[in-house]
Amino acid sequence: MPVHIVKGQTYYTQFVIRYEKNAFPTTNYRHGASIPINTAVKLLDINSSEISIEYGNGLPLLVKNIEKHTGDDVFHVV
Repeated sequence: MPVHIVKGQTYYTQFVIRYEKNAFPTTNYRHGASIPINTAVKLLDINSSEISIEYGNGLPLLVKNIEKHTGDDVFHVV
C-alpha cells in the first residue's frame, strides 16, 4: 500500500459517488443514491480490488474496482 494512504484517516470525495446496495462499482455507468463531492469519508480498509469506507453517520460503502473498466488496480484509482 502506498505510504500516503492511511487506514482510519479521513479523506474527501473528489467526485459524486453513485451507489446501490452499499456498493460502488468503478464502471462507466451510474445509478442509485449519491454521495456529494467533497464529502468526508473514513478509510476502513483497502486492497488491490476494493476500498471500504464510512461516510455520514457511519454508513458503510464498498468501492469495487472493475479493472476491465479502469485499466488499473485500486491504488491508482484513489
